[in-house]
Amino acid sequence: MATKSKHIDIDYKLMQHIESAAKAAHVSPREYINNVLQKQVALDAPAKNIVQNTNSSLPAEVKLFGDGGSRGNPGPAAGGFVVLDMQNKVLHESGKYLGIATNNYAEYHSLKGGLELCANEGVAVVHVYMDSLLVINQMKGSFKVKHETLIPIHAAIKALLPNFEHVDFTHVPRELNKLADAEVNKTLDAVAENRLF
Repeated sequence: MATKSKHIDIDYKLMQHIESAAKAAHVSPREYINNVLQKQVALDAPAKNIVQNTNSSLPAEVKLFGDGGSRGNPGPAAGGFVVLDMQNKVLHESGKYLGIATNNYAEYHSLKGGLELCANEGVAVVHVYMDSLLVINQMKGSFKVKHETLIPIHAAIKALLPNFEHVDFTHVPRELNKLADAEVNKTLDAVAENRLF
């Protein structure tokens, strides 16, 4: 019974968020959901026309820390990533609001966003660090991607990999992923305060 009431609570919170966001956007809840779904299809699409920047601000080899979060799971979600050089100097920080999504979906978007930036900047070698064991093992091929909402974005990330000479994936504890986590929370806090609408 406890599990059932938890699901009901999550659904109620999700509906509250949808109604509030729809009202702020001056559309019906149904229109808001359709808009979110259309945006997610676009977000999942493989990156087109990756043009490598010959005047890159990033070095040939970098560390990419990615994280994703969803308040409600599913709920308002964001992906964040940070790019560092091999001496751990922060070169780029980014957070992106994704609408209503799950934690795993947001984790994948952080990875996609970071790899797209690195591909555009002509980076050759990327060392990826994430605290999502699921994403890391699915990218390594150790776990199969079974959830239908993750299949398109997983495929889109796989399609990015030929842009690099080498990409490796390493799982790290959450305590070692605080910079990317901060980008996620900063983005979600801004949304909660209606600063991104």
